[in-house]
This record gives sequence, structure tokens and C-alpha cells, in this order.
Amino acid sequence: MLTVIRISGDFLRVRTPVALTTSGNSGNIIEAIKAAHADGPPDAPALRRLVQSYHQVCEAVAYAHGRGVVHRDLKPANVLMSTQGEPKLCDFGLSKSVGGADASLTQTGMAFGSPAYMAPEAIQGSRVGLSADVWSFGVMLCELLGGKLPFKGDVAGVVWASVLRDEPDVSGVPEWLQGVVKACLTKDVSARPENAMALKGQFVEPVEGYLRRQEEQRRVEAEREARMAELRAQMMSEEAAQARAREGFTRVL
Repeated sequence: MLTVIRISGDFLRVRTPVALTTSGNSGNIIEAIKAAHADGPPDAPALRRLVQSYHQVCEAVAYAHGRGVVHRDLKPANVLMSTQGEPKLCDFGLSKSVGGADASLTQTGMAFGSPAYMAPEAIQGSRVGLSADVWSFGVMLCELLGGKLPFKGDVAGVVWASVLRDEPDVSGVPEWLQGVVKACLTKDVSARPENAMALKGQFVEPVEGYLRRQEEQRRVEAEREARMAELRAQMMSEEAAQARAREGFTRVL
């Protein structure tokens, strides 16, 4: 199904889940993140669901980037979850077509975007490209997997100062994906994946590797449980046979 969204006076035809309406949704992914981290690091099934959701978000951003559109406000609040648990990327209200005369993030001295997810070049009011979305996606990944933002601060100014000065805190991110997150959060724009298509190439391999390992682990655990159930049934059968034998022996006596 195709959905039409309006971007700065132009129209872009995109496939869901890139664009959507609010109908048929059950909230955004923030609730899923909070629930997954409520009792500490998420367990394997919860982490798998979140990783799969962000995998689809990466696909959505890549679709937009392939058409030269930068979202400019990627954050968990803009990832709605359908009633079937499917993620849908929304709110292209700040999006722009890159390469246009007004591709700068600043207009009349204002910076657009959500402070915690803004790239350094956006904070500084510089001209931004698709890699600014890659930065925001990296922040989202850090929050998703580690349960916390990579840069500290309670107000925009403090967060921005930390973004421009400090290295990201990715300590809560699993080692198998830390490299991808660090690549997204590289302050040097030229060293960052240039768009979501490039990020997708780096993101997919470790994610699919993780999902394969999870699938193999579930298979091994299922086989173990089946063997244990078989052993328990065998033991119960043997105990029942022994009980019948004892009962017969008692009757003979």
C-alpha cells in the first residue's frame, strides 16, 4: 500500500512503514523501550522484538533517503507501533529534500529537531544532510539497547554541550552492535555513514547475526526441553512399572 505525505509543498509517494496516519496504532515505541528495561537489561525475546522493530525503521529511513529526503526529527516518539506490533515512522513535518536552497537546518536563527537526538552539525546551525538522520538513529539505538541516552543533560543547552564535547556513552549497548552505534555517533560528518542506505549495510549484518544466534539458541533450548520431557516421561513410566510390580509382589505374599 502507498501513502502520500506532504513535504515542504511537494509530495512524496512512499511505502508504509515510512509514512502513516495515526489510525490503527497503539502508541509509540517508547512504551516498548520502557517495558523492556523495566527490570534491568531486556531479556532475549524483548531485545529481539526491539531490534527487529529498529531494523524496520532503518529500512524506512533508507527508503526516504533513497529519494533525497532527510527526516530531521528522528526519535522514538515518532516511531508508532501498530496494533499488530509493526513500527511505523511518522512526523515528516521538519523533513526537507537535500540539495535544495533551503536544506540548512536553520531558518531565521532557529535550530529544528529534538535536542537529545540532534547531530552536532544541526546544533551548530550548519547545513545538514542525510547523515544527520544517521546520528539520530544512533542515539535511538543507544537508548533502545542500553536504556539510556548517550549524552547526559536535563535541558537542551546541557545536552548540546555534551554532544559537542563528550564521547557517547555506549556502555549499555551489547558489544555486537557497539561498533555500529559508535559509527553513527561520530562527530565528524565525513566519517559517519553518509545515509541510511550505507547504515543499513553496516546494521543488517550484526542484527541478522544476532537474530540467527537467537534462533539457534531457541532451537537448542527447545530440543533440550524436549529431551528433558522425554526423560521425565520415561522415569514416570518406569516408576509406575515398579509400583505395579511391587503391588503384584505384595499380593503374591
